[in-house]
Amino acid sequence: MIVKPTIDKFINDEMHRQEIPGLSLGILRNGEVIYHRGYGQANLEHGVPVYPYTLFQSGSVGKMFTAAAIMLLVEDKLITLDGALSDYFPMAPVTWRTITVRHLLNHTSGLGEDCIDVSRPFTDEDYVLQAYDQTPEFASGRRWRYSNLGYSLLGILVSRVSGVHLGDFLRSRVFEPCAMMTACMIDESRILRHRAAGYEHIEGVVCNQEPVSKEANRLGSGSLYLSLQDWAAWDSVVARRSLLSAASWQEMFKASLLGCGQRYPYGFGWDLATDIEGSPVHGHLGSWQGFVAGFRRYDQRGVTVVALANLGDAQIETIIDGVAERYSPSLRLAESLAPPGEEPLLTQHLRQFLMAVVSGKPNESMDCAVFDSVEGLDELTEQVQERELFHHVFSLHMTHYQPNGDRLSCTYDACVGDETCTIWVDFDAERKTVLGALLDV
Repeated sequence: MIVKPTIDKFINDEMHRQEIPGLSLGILRNGEVIYHRGYGQANLEHGVPVYPYTLFQSGSVGKMFTAAAIMLLVEDKLITLDGALSDYFPMAPVTWRTITVRHLLNHTSGLGEDCIDVSRPFTDEDYVLQAYDQTPEFASGRRWRYSNLGYSLLGILVSRVSGVHLGDFLRSRVFEPCAMMTACMIDESRILRHRAAGYEHIEGVVCNQEPVSKEANRLGSGSLYLSLQDWAAWDSVVARRSLLSAASWQEMFKASLLGCGQRYPYGFGWDLATDIEGSPVHGHLGSWQGFVAGFRRYDQRGVTVVALANLGDAQIETIIDGVAERYSPSLRLAESLAPPGEEPLLTQHLRQFLMAVVSGKPNESMDCAVFDSVEGLDELTEQVQERELFHHVFSLHMTHYQPNGDRLSCTYDACVGDETCTIWVDFDAERKTVLGALLDV
């Protein structure tokens, strides 16, 4: 293994800056580990260091495995991608009648987040009945909106169609065939060797993660344990396009087609991007229970960067970006920014909106009714007013620009000194009104 001092220093500096207890970093080439190091501690209370076989939670990176399970059942002719979801959930409300399995896979269903108390026990049927109360925010296929609820339903669909729980299906049909020897669904009651502990910042202090119910760790939205060794085995599968058929892999990496004819850069459990030379980049990020994970594959180059951290607010994308660029400058992601002249106007609209929120008068800069929900606006207002950053003269830097059906979705970094906050914001089609916003809390 060749150790690059610049990578090593960068990781140590980032872990110190972010107060990350432990991190597992790997650079892979078509499944072969060409660089790995464990940093810090997997368990602070027992002083256990991070090893290549340390198990970290996947968070939403696990969605790619739920999607793979669905595609195996499609190949078994037990699921139809473009069949109505109500074929599998016959009691679904009429407002769901146009939603298909494909819409759930690529986050274009109009459904939102999980709608159940994850701290309490519940059954799959409890979850489904609670989900039926959620009215889609938009007509299926109209735009893209990330939905943990959609992937939780997909996990339940796997169980209904296959006759075994999603975790058992993944073990027999994905993990074992792919030689992912320690990958498994989260079960905190099991004695599991080399399991890392998850942590979070509470009032500036690193603390143990808050517990959730056993059932919340059995959903298809990404409740898995994997080690770097498991990720290397999976990377080999993706490189060879094995396990699934060529047609299934093509579907997995196909950008979502919206009703207006636009393509949104998300496949089935995979974010899609390009590097600065135009080559495809596939990956995902995830956060859950005091863990953050990132898996990014520079597909045609055969290079993958994996970073696993046991801190719930770790900035894992910053780490992956920094490692990739230090390994090879050509691995930098291509920027997706607004056309010349448009970015200053969008930035001005966002600044006016944020300043109105800080003052407690968001209606002076927008019509509250067009926000996703009054509750969403109230929550954002509280978050912005609590962040010291927004009470100073802060800079706004656009990092991403993406047409999204009848909306425009952008990402900004707000900065004051060393403090940075990421903002995901939706504008209307005319680029004038803020329709929704989310902070990286």
